[in-house]
Amino acid sequence: MYPFALAEEIGGAQSVADVTAYIEKLPMTSNNGVGRGDELSLGKQLYTQHYTTCHGVNGEGNSEKFYPRIHGQHYHYLLRQFEWIKFNKRRNANPEMVRQIQAFSRKETKAVLDYVSRLSPPKEKMKPETWKNPDFD
Repeated sequence: MYPFALAEEIGGAQSVADVTAYIEKLPMTSNNGVGRGDELSLGKQLYTQHYTTCHGVNGEGNSEKFYPRIHGQHYHYLLRQFEWIKFNKRRNANPEMVRQIQAFSRKETKAVLDYVSRLSPPKEKMKPETWKNPDFD
């Protein structure tokens, strides 16, 4: 969304908050795209060991501490974000997370993100099969 999400382009901090609140209310898809599925036990082990404290057992996040929800995210999106954080291309990452993922091998990275891509949001956050975005009708 860059540069459209810049506060000065979108209309200031309140506009950013308004857009964020709107996006947060949109229902999520169950067809988010997952990884290969060949290292899920390793992925679960790494997730449990490194991510549940911040992102929760099911990827639900913690809005009070600004830890984002990561369940229901597309595998390739997660991989890109992880790599941007690891290689300092995304400068708004939690410094503790940056330190934590530095030691992850490529295999570990793919395994944990494949596992995360399979974490499902709660049913009330999911879109019904017949749902259509009213902004595009």
